[in-house]
Amino acid sequence: MIDMIRPSHLPSSTDTIVEYYAAPPSGWGFSDWLQVMSQNIQTGSSSTSQTTPIIFDIDQQHSGFKICFPKTFINAENIHQQLALFSSIFEQSGADILINAITFPQHTLAMFNGPSEGISGIRQKTGIFERPLIASQLLPKIKTSNKESLEKSYHLWLGGIDMIFDNLHHTEETWEERIILLGKEQENSSKRSKSQKYFVPNITDMTVEKMKQKLHKARQQNIHWASVHCSSIGLSSMQDLLNTSHQLNVTLVGTSIPLRWNLNNNVSISGTVLTQLYSLIGLEVSEVSTHELNEKDKGLNTDPLLHQIKTIPFYRIEYKMDTIQKIIKKQGSDIVISGGSLLYHHPNGLQAGAKAFLKAVEAASKGIDQSEAIHESEELKTALEREHMLHGHLQPTH
Repeated sequence: MIDMIRPSHLPSSTDTIVEYYAAPPSGWGFSDWLQVMSQNIQTGSSSTSQTTPIIFDIDQQHSGFKICFPKTFINAENIHQQLALFSSIFEQSGADILINAITFPQHTLAMFNGPSEGISGIRQKTGIFERPLIASQLLPKIKTSNKESLEKSYHLWLGGIDMIFDNLHHTEETWEERIILLGKEQENSSKRSKSQKYFVPNITDMTVEKMKQKLHKARQQNIHWASVHCSSIGLSSMQDLLNTSHQLNVTLVGTSIPLRWNLNNNVSISGTVLTQLYSLIGLEVSEVSTHELNEKDKGLNTDPLLHQIKTIPFYRIEYKMDTIQKIIKKQGSDIVISGGSLLYHHPNGLQAGAKAFLKAVEAASKGIDQSEAIHESEELKTALEREHMLHGHLQPTH
């Protein structure tokens, strides 16, 4: 029997490397469990050292390990078969398994086209080249009439927001009425501001066919963007939806990506891996969580796997303006950045909140500290003064 556990193994450039974390069954130590599990993996009677998956880079402290799967062991063209392989080998392991990362070799990446537009295409489409795309969501998420949404969209767009995201919690007014109304305001605000504005309807529904119908209806209203809750759609369904969005020239944004996605009863994949897989099949923009970002600048997900295919990260900023600087410093300007409560709670109104957010993003993109940027924006100065009162950080200079 070939020894599958080789802690110092060096993978080949053609191997697929999968990083796992395990919670062994009760009564088992990690090392003992890993040894037994490796013996139970069936690799076939003709297995050799060149065709056998190898367990390496073992992290005893966190119960983590990596497995490299040789090229001869993998169907590079079929992501679904690969996921089934990566998970099925642990079905009888008795442990809870998280697939935390997958590093695909170049020959696998070459099998997939990835996003059809990419950041250069998105920038050409929007005419925005020097800063991130700026977004906001219509709030509150419940009991917002179409008339209220129209008024809020007007102020957000005129304040400098590029994209306005809808949500699923509509009133009794129909989705069709909503996109007709906001589709027209999108055009009117583009003319008033002399810059292209975008309404991004949420097309999430019970079935893929209903989502595809919504894409068609949105495109009829001259809407070029749409969003979908990734927690409600699997890889196969996403691929089907992306095919339709590409045909219609509608850019699809994946939101609400779960922290873990279950593959079977005991194996799940991380949100980062799910984002990576969506980008392989062509998703243009993917939401990235900032929920763990703290004052010590830790917890921001900047995993390079997100850029193995050039999908565009989408970040939501809810409460603190300095988070904008942290994200842009780490990720650069090739992102979408969305403001929520920050905009809505500005003392001088929604349009002033949008202007403050725009100025903060522009300043961060140029490497200018917010304490300096306030001299060029009363709206940003007021926003930071309010933030200091609420959160007790960053006192703007006068």
